Amino acid sequence: MEELLSLLEPRIEAMAQGGTAERQEAARLRRLLRHRRMMLALFEDRPALAARHAGELLPDLALLHPYVRASVHSTLLQAPRRLR
Repeated sequence: MEELLSLLEPRIEAMAQGGTAERQEAARLRRLLRHRRMMLALFEDRPALAARHAGELLPDLALLHPYVRASVHSTLLQAPRRLR
């Protein structure tokens, strides 16, 4: 799955070179890609990696969809418990 997600990165970076609308969309897609990686890490039982991805989403928390925001909070709350 990570290989598939990695294929998206060059396209997103190319999009970021465009105008204002393209840069904003690229930033949104980067956040979604980070969230997908966070969820994948959870499903693979890698709580430390999931928490790292969640932490990287924190600066943009207000920009995230409420569902995504809730899953970031949930990951940050649950990950330390799963590390024990």
